[in-house]
Amino acid sequence: MEGSQLFQHRSSLFSGKLWMIVLIPLLASLTPLILTAHERQPIEVIPPIIILALAFGLIAYMQLEYRLHFAEITFRFRPFVRWKTAALNDYSEVQILKISPMKEFGGWGLRYGSRLGKAYTSHGKHILHFVPKDGQKPKLMSCWKPGQPFNLSIKESELDSVEQALKAAGIKVTRQTD
Repeated sequence: MEGSQLFQHRSSLFSGKLWMIVLIPLLASLTPLILTAHERQPIEVIPPIIILALAFGLIAYMQLEYRLHFAEITFRFRPFVRWKTAALNDYSEVQILKISPMKEFGGWGLRYGSRLGKAYTSHGKHILHFVPKDGQKPKLMSCWKPGQPFNLSIKESELDSVEQALKAAGIKVTRQTD
């Protein structure tokens, strides 16, 4: 498969300005602990700091990665979703959509939307929406299986490259980014 790779994407929740969404609440929750640490016993201060550090580390470790090949796309959302493979011939088209992640999916990450189905998003306002050939509709909160609709986020700077790669793989591409 190495030679047939047409496109590769890798991004984390810290892509772009999203790191501020995580960092500001983290600092807001740590500030009172630090300011009042001298008034407390260490046993009261250390566990919340460890929990916050672990949460921050988990968010920093999250990463969306996918690789487009001539016949398939492989993707993962680390650490929650291992590598999965979707055959491109199970999909009639890929729609490149500009969306509001908060309105459509309730934010970024591993999400579900009633209109578009399961989404693996890490940043931005653009997604690749894989439309199944059999017309299967998204099933809310269902496990992903090959042939079901799904969505992957894409950087705005990669829109032209991914569109060309999808067309080279022989899949119909519809672009609705305005």
